[in-house]
Amino acid sequence: MSVEQTALDRYNSRYNNQTFQTVQKGIVRDLCGGYQAEEPALLERALGLREINTIMNLIIDLSQAIVGYPHPADTRDRLLRALSDARHITPETVLRIGEHFENFKDDDNTISDDFKQTMLALIAIQSLDLYPARNKTAMVADKAGNAANALVAAADALLQLARLTLVNEPSTAYLREKLRAGRRYLDEAEQWLDLSE
Repeated sequence: MSVEQTALDRYNSRYNNQTFQTVQKGIVRDLCGGYQAEEPALLERALGLREINTIMNLIIDLSQAIVGYPHPADTRDRLLRALSDARHITPETVLRIGEHFENFKDDDNTISDDFKQTMLALIAIQSLDLYPARNKTAMVADKAGNAANALVAAADALLQLARLTLVNEPSTAYLREKLRAGRRYLDEAEQWLDLSE
């Protein structure tokens, strides 16, 4: 029997339709609204939307990868990016996805735990909106305001870098750009703070 067939047999024997449907409803609730998630005809229609369909297919692919099916190595990262880009996925839905992945894992497999913790970290990072702070510090017309503005800008650049790192952004040039921006703002803040001894 082939590796693929063995993995698919393992996937089918561990598949739990109840946890999968809970994930479907959670994603539709987060991206479309509660009414669509609870009304069967609207749920079915929402599951056909490209963004939701892509996420659900990646969940299936990662579930299969957990049991050994040879999906591309970046399947987890693609799912993290898709969920992160959706911007409205809740921690509750992430936990439901993690529960679904638990159906497939063996004791030594950490994919589901790593996925959960990474996605929860991404949600926490994305919930930090530094724009209002940057907007307000830009209005303070003294050294402290300028320093604070540069520090908030540095924090924003570094949070963006943290997000890109968690989703394994493949472009090292883009990662370096965010890191340089953070350093540049920190240097600017240091000049305004005049911390020389």
